[in-house]
Amino acid sequence: MSQSGAGRSRLDGGRRGRWCAAAVLVVLAVVAPASADAASAPTSVTGGASLVTDTSAELAGTVNPNGVALGYFFQYGTTNSFGSESRPTDLPAGTSPVAVTADISGLTPDTTYFYRLHAVDEQGGEGDGAVATFITTGPVVAPIAITQAPVSVANRSAVLGASVNPEGQATAFTIEYGTTTSFGSITPVTELDNSSTPESVAGTASGLSPDTTYFYRVVAQNPTGTTMGAVMGFMTGPVAAPIVATGAATSVTSSGATLDGTVNPQALATNYVFEYGTTTSLGSTTTLGSAGSADDTAIPESATLSGLSANTTYLYRLVASNSLGTTTGAIMSFSTGTPGLPIVTSGGASAITNTTATLAGQVNPDGQATSFYGRTKCGQVIDDKMIEALAAEAERGYEPGQLAERRRGPGRPSLGEAAKTVESVRLDQDLRVETAQRAVTDGVTVSEVIRRALRQYLQGV
Repeated sequence: MSQSGAGRSRLDGGRRGRWCAAAVLVVLAVVAPASADAASAPTSVTGGASLVTDTSAELAGTVNPNGVALGYFFQYGTTNSFGSESRPTDLPAGTSPVAVTADISGLTPDTTYFYRLHAVDEQGGEGDGAVATFITTGPVVAPIAITQAPVSVANRSAVLGASVNPEGQATAFTIEYGTTTSFGSITPVTELDNSSTPESVAGTASGLSPDTTYFYRVVAQNPTGTTMGAVMGFMTGPVAAPIVATGAATSVTSSGATLDGTVNPQALATNYVFEYGTTTSLGSTTTLGSAGSADDTAIPESATLSGLSANTTYLYRLVASNSLGTTTGAIMSFSTGTPGLPIVTSGGASAITNTTATLAGQVNPDGQATSFYGRTKCGQVIDDKMIEALAAEAERGYEPGQLAERRRGPGRPSLGEAAKTVESVRLDQDLRVETAQRAVTDGVTVSEVIRRALRQYLQGV
């Protein structure tokens, strides 16, 4: 704050001439009696500290001159002995409190300071406010930036890791990278908040060359300064033949199917075909397709077959090639259906309650109008009439005798007369389908079809 020379003279003169003032007062006391209206010393009230930073603050308070012109200043220091003063400032005579402030600087960060308001009037009267304290903030510093290991590395790209502490200020970071420690490329600049804790960050380096060593480091900047992390390195992967995975066949009918799979081009232009046939020699291929040249990404591919033979098992696989080689996927199979008959796959039951359930499955109409229904394990058709009857029965409830009678039923039919055991039978997909179709045709369960077949086999029929 500005301060006039007259004000400083008033304060200094007041300090130096207190004994003179006392002498004058004595003389006056002899000449005339003391007045009841004589002025009293100034009244000082220390206020709060505001705008506190790591090196400065604004101190406030009020001073009542009590009718005599005066000067004031703030005493401050790291102990209650103070040691420093703000610039002195004058106030004219008055009888009301006046709000005053003073700016101080050159403080030490993260430190407790003591202060009070002090006033001296022209008659030598002094007034001190109470001692108060404030703490400067911590030092304002540049961000902390630490380069970390790569998150992932591919043939032509890499995700590079780092940690950045903004140190309480708005901060931005990037990652420099290149084939030398001069770098030459950076990841996109990313803004961070003004937190005071380390944050895990990452940047993607793209357009890299395969099988090449690269160097990188994180660079972070806030209003105070810029920090660079340590230099680290990584090597991109080599270019290679494509990676292939044969998928399941879908949309299978009596004469067609869709073949699926994935191709990872390994950063080179790659083409693919599906090979298929009725033997392991395969013999047929789909039209050549392009899988592009993506890096480290599995691209879904498919091809549609038509003109297939009904009731026939086909083998197939996905084959892909680039400039470094050809890769063949695993051989898989599917079976076409019977012309005119829908292809059915039973699903599971869900949303089961004490009176209802939702049954799921898939039906391929094979080009014809088709209706569908379910069957119980005993071969009974599950239609609306049966569902309504079962629901009504459940709602009515059962007598204990009825439940006991049900438990004494014959249960699942068995083969032979002696004590019975249950044997597990593993069937391949073709046998399962044929067994299920025979059960539907004969109106029996799949278990009954298997028992009949076993009995005929043992009897040599």
